[in-house]
Amino acid sequence: MEASYGASIINLLIEKLSDQSESVILESLNSLQQMMEFLSMRAVIPCLTNLLVKLRPCFDLNNHNIRSLGFYLFNRVISLVSTQHEKSSNNKSLQGFEKDEIKIEEIIKDQIHGHLVSLLLHSNDEKQAVRLSCYKTLIKALIVILDEDVSHLMDEAKNKYGEDYNRIYEDFITNTTKLITEKFENRVPYHISNCINHFLSSQESIRASSAFMIGIFYEHLTSLNKGEVLKSISLENIFSNYAKLLKDFSSKVKIKTSKALIFFKHIKASDNKY
Repeated sequence: MEASYGASIINLLIEKLSDQSESVILESLNSLQQMMEFLSMRAVIPCLTNLLVKLRPCFDLNNHNIRSLGFYLFNRVISLVSTQHEKSSNNKSLQGFEKDEIKIEEIIKDQIHGHLVSLLLHSNDEKQAVRLSCYKTLIKALIVILDEDVSHLMDEAKNKYGEDYNRIYEDFITNTTKLITEKFENRVPYHISNCINHFLSSQESIRASSAFMIGIFYEHLTSLNKGEVLKSISLENIFSNYAKLLKDFSSKVKIKTSKALIFFKHIKASDNKY
């Protein structure tokens, strides 16, 4: 009964995430995160795929409250992975629920990979509340897919650069993307394409960071000698989009793009076949 009733309410709220009114979207996000607090997995699972599809656009909307709540709700969804393991090991009555548990874990892991670039980029969001919400979600997401808590990388960066968040963020992202590349090399071309999609962001920090992140990913693949993966990446597409950013009105974006080009300095003319 709870599962059926909960799923109906959740689906109604999920549909409101596509509403034209920002206030309606905010109210829906608030209601969804509250429901996630007390509903069981049985109520959430039937709605999970639809929720994650509708939630994705919230990460990049201009309203910073929507972005912040969107990342927070995704954080709550990711928590289902650890929660299900705890319940299945401590409650024998849930042992027959294992197939659904595996399904939900795979869905969430796949969505983490799909949203990884947004999580990495908005950890440097222009709004601090969004930045903090996103960073917490990123850390939890990486624990799920890397089986490692990378928050120590942020602490190490802060020890090196003090209050200079731009350098702290750059150092943290460089080290984090290396771990991602080492474990999931075949997903890097997708991440690079996703970075290019963020060149259209209204935030100059996002446009700048996405250009730089492409260079970092490419450098990691090069240093790891991942030639086959490198061949699947279109340098022509990267450079044509970089050319547009070099004409950006923001000096920050142009400087960061120029810096990103350094990562491609070893490319020879014959490499254009990539």
